[in-house]
Order: sequence, then structure tokens, then C-alpha cells
Amino acid sequence: MKITTLPLSFLAGSAGPLELLVIFVFVLILFGPRRLPEIARSLGRMLHALRKASEDFKSQVMAIDSAVARPVAELTQELAGDEPTGAHAATGESLADASVVSAEAPPDDEDARQEGTRDDGAYG
Repeated sequence: MKITTLPLSFLAGSAGPLELLVIFVFVLILFGPRRLPEIARSLGRMLHALRKASEDFKSQVMAIDSAVARPVAELTQELAGDEPTGAHAATGESLADASVVSAEAPPDDEDARQEGTRDDGAYG
């Protein structure tokens, strides 16, 4: 006896009118006509909050992307020998000098380390 499985490709399409009617009748029987408007309102609020969070996330990602892209473009222009066009051009400061991060280690707190009171972020 051969067992055949049903491919999940039938779930890829949108629900037709008959499927929507079956779902509506099932929800109506399950929750009743009195709670149906309350459920619809809470579902609408949830979808609104989800859309708002999605837009906020997208705007934050775009802001980060534009904040990173501008200095990279200026550095690329400077390395290619072109004149920089950003804030560094007005001050005459080289982008290579401005983007160097101090490699100096933070000062040690020997007393705190010996006392065991230094909080280095480790748990336990």
C-alpha cells in the first residue's frame, strides 16, 4: 500500500469566497455573535500596531543606512583623489584622520579589581 502525501502548494493561493465563508461560520459558532465585534476590533488594533512597528523599524534601518553610506562615499572619494564634499571638506580635515578610533585601552582600576568590586558585565 502506497501512502501519498498532499503537497502544500494548495496553501500558496489566497482564500476564495467559500473558504472565507467557512472560516466566518466557524468563528461565529466558536465565539458567538456578541463577542465577534470585540474580536474584530482587537484584531484591527493588533494589525495597526504591527504596521506601525514595521514602519518604525524600516525608518530606523533607512536612517542607519544613510548615516553609514555618506561617510563611506566621502572616504571613497578622498581615497580616489577627489575632493571631499562633506563636513570634513569645510574644515580641511582628512577623512582618514577623522575616522581613526583611539586604540588606547581604558585605564585599569587596580584597586577595584583587587577588591573584587569591578563590574565587568559577567554574570555569576
